[in-house]
Amino acid sequence: MIIELKQKFSQYKLFWKIQRLYKLIKFEIAKGYYLLKEFAVKISSMLAFIFNMFKNSLPYFVLPISIALLTQSLEAPLRPWFVNNGWIVLKDTDYSTLVATVTSISGLFIGLYYTAITSISGAIYTKLPQSLRQLLFNESIGKNYLRYLVFFTFLGILFLTQYVLGYRVNPINVPIITVLAGFAVFAFYQLGVRVLSLFEPTELSTEIFKNIHKSVKNVIPGNNNWKVPEFQKHEQSKVQSWLESIDALATLSSSERHLSGKVFLKFVDQITRFLCWYEFNKDKVPRNSEWFESKLEHPDWYKSNDSVTNRAFQFGQILQPKIVRDYRWLENELSKVLLTCLKTNLNSKNYDFAHGTLNYIKLYVEVISKKGDIAWSLKVIEKTASIATTHINLVCKKDTDQNENLTRLCDEIAGLPINSFLAFRQGLELRDGLKISDFVKKKEWRRSNFIYEIPLSENTIKKLEWLSERLVFEYQIENKYITPDWYILGEVSREEELSFIKNINLFANEVGKLYQSWVANLIAARRFWLASTCIIREKEFWSKFSYQRSELSDYQSSLLAHKNNEAQWSNFELDNIFDVVEKRLNTIQDINEVVLKGLLPYSRPASLPDYHGFLLHSLGESVFEALINNDLGKVGKLYRTYVWVSFYKFSELISEKYKHTWQIENQVRIASAALVDLFDLTGYAIVISKFNKNKRLELFIQSIWEQYFNQEQSRFSQVLSTVNYFDSFPGIGNRWDHRFNWKNTINLKLSSEIDTKEIAMSKHYFDTEKVKLHDDPIVRLFARNPRDFNREGIDAFVTTILIPKLSSEDERLVNVRRDLRNDILREKEKYDKYIKSVSDAE
Repeated sequence: MIIELKQKFSQYKLFWKIQRLYKLIKFEIAKGYYLLKEFAVKISSMLAFIFNMFKNSLPYFVLPISIALLTQSLEAPLRPWFVNNGWIVLKDTDYSTLVATVTSISGLFIGLYYTAITSISGAIYTKLPQSLRQLLFNESIGKNYLRYLVFFTFLGILFLTQYVLGYRVNPINVPIITVLAGFAVFAFYQLGVRVLSLFEPTELSTEIFKNIHKSVKNVIPGNNNWKVPEFQKHEQSKVQSWLESIDALATLSSSERHLSGKVFLKFVDQITRFLCWYEFNKDKVPRNSEWFESKLEHPDWYKSNDSVTNRAFQFGQILQPKIVRDYRWLENELSKVLLTCLKTNLNSKNYDFAHGTLNYIKLYVEVISKKGDIAWSLKVIEKTASIATTHINLVCKKDTDQNENLTRLCDEIAGLPINSFLAFRQGLELRDGLKISDFVKKKEWRRSNFIYEIPLSENTIKKLEWLSERLVFEYQIENKYITPDWYILGEVSREEELSFIKNINLFANEVGKLYQSWVANLIAARRFWLASTCIIREKEFWSKFSYQRSELSDYQSSLLAHKNNEAQWSNFELDNIFDVVEKRLNTIQDINEVVLKGLLPYSRPASLPDYHGFLLHSLGESVFEALINNDLGKVGKLYRTYVWVSFYKFSELISEKYKHTWQIENQVRIASAALVDLFDLTGYAIVISKFNKNKRLELFIQSIWEQYFNQEQSRFSQVLSTVNYFDSFPGIGNRWDHRFNWKNTINLKLSSEIDTKEIAMSKHYFDTEKVKLHDDPIVRLFARNPRDFNREGIDAFVTTILIPKLSSEDERLVNVRRDLRNDILREKEKYDKYIKSVSDAE
């Protein structure tokens, strides 16, 4: 019916006009409704905005009103006192001008601050993330100052309003407004300095680390909601956003030249101080906390349990991944900034700032090691060394390694393992068996943060968390702890011993590999100055490691004292580690020889350490040690090099030019000390070879000197002159103490290992003398008490090597006491007499 009517009326124009008018009215009604709805939304939004503004500014709205009402209410009661003391504000005074002026200035300060912040944001912060720009506008000092200005401005408006409305002015309003205005002016000066410093974006890092500090403290036991996983995750997410800002600051500092020096170093200082604080406070966070980043780790099929793999295969599934916590997620990100700063300053050859960065890295490595995480410490060292190696390779492509800056850089890198070990050794005192025992005896397991009181290893903390849950359950059920203290103490000590073993093995093996790779690569690249630095530092590391043997053993014993189950404890022997150390120290002696040979062609500038002298001294000590140990192979390998390098050192020292005679004489005396060491050691080598009846060693030494003298005729005269010149100086010669130690060691060895016999020299009972029972007279002489025979190795050298070659009257000794031939003759006669007395007695 309706359709038929539509068809009928559709033939008339009036129908279409009415339909169009209907649609137009409908559209206008819908339009009006939409506009009304939008208007309502805007009004609602505006009211919400006003409400939020009022809510946020309520303290700064209510407080000025309260002060204005308080001063006005006190005006009448205090009026007599004001009149008596002359505190009266008359109607025709400039009170209104004063209040209006300071109020307008306060508003001007607000405008100037926002203008400055907007300018800084447009000039510097446009490329930085939104979080950092937001931090700029919410900068705490400026934000608090603006709140103060808002409060002060509104208070001035209220005072002015009271005056306009005709209220009697309280005289105390004037000093109030004056003091507040003065503070606003002085604070604006401080804020201006602060705003100018914001042209360096790293200034905002203080606010960033303040927020990160707060987040860390929020997830430590004892704080509100610390147990709630969602809250832990929320705090971690907040820190992640701050890390983006830190990364942006680091990128900006490394790319902008004016920020890569002191500014970047100041930023690194803040990061390092936070990392050191976090290293010890992080362990107060439970290991299962959502604060730590979680990763999925998929298990190996063939390493998994059969029941697990069978079930997975039956349902056509892969093995379910395990959640693994990354306990170093925050340090991983922040340590990158330290390394970036080092790399940036090295690339720009700002070595002073690079060394400053290395000092911060060293501080962080020491804190890590003191805590006991040597694996992470070595990772930081490796990353640092990698950056330094890249820089050294780039510089040495165009220049020599005989560079003061590179040497210092290499020395600081090679010293990091030493700092790490010494800090680790120091940290052991904080967690030895006695400290752990005192900790367990407290029995405060119900306190949420009790198990985090002392700095223990990662696995020990996990064990304590596992134990504390069960101990708390025991107390809730039995109203007392059931598990005995000796069991808890044993479990904690066992975990600490395992951590100790792991760390000691890392030092002995991984640090050894680090040094070996550094030295080997530098020697292969023929960078002998840098190789000298590394090999010297390595020897220092192993020497200090060996020196701490008793302390390390005592620490292990303090833990083993709480052993209660033999099967669960390791059978680790600390002596095996020190065997590795001794082997490496012996290897270093051979490497010293290689490095020393490589250094010989180069003269040393005064700005570089005397590696020639140090390595020559070390080489001499190695030869002497080999003699004492009767290590013929090592003596044969090292002695020849020691001879040639000693003469080289003499030539180097003697070549320096001086004007005055006394300077030249002193120079010759110093230079001759290197050769006198050689002569002294050679004499002792001859004595030891005779003592051990090692004719091969004696002939080897004599052949080296024969070869040396035969190459040039003047060499014998040079050696003889050196001995005579050395003897001509009064007093104790250079390096006398060093040679005196050799003398005492030789005398102690011979006197203790050679039997002594007391014989009668005549028929009188008291006329006796002690005889050393050895076939060689020189050995018997040097085995005697120093009070009876006070001679040195150089005397044996002169007697056996030089005197047989004296061929003319011009070639003579200044000090005839160097000649031992008469002493040898008398010793032979005495020994023959002893032999005769023995044969007669038989």
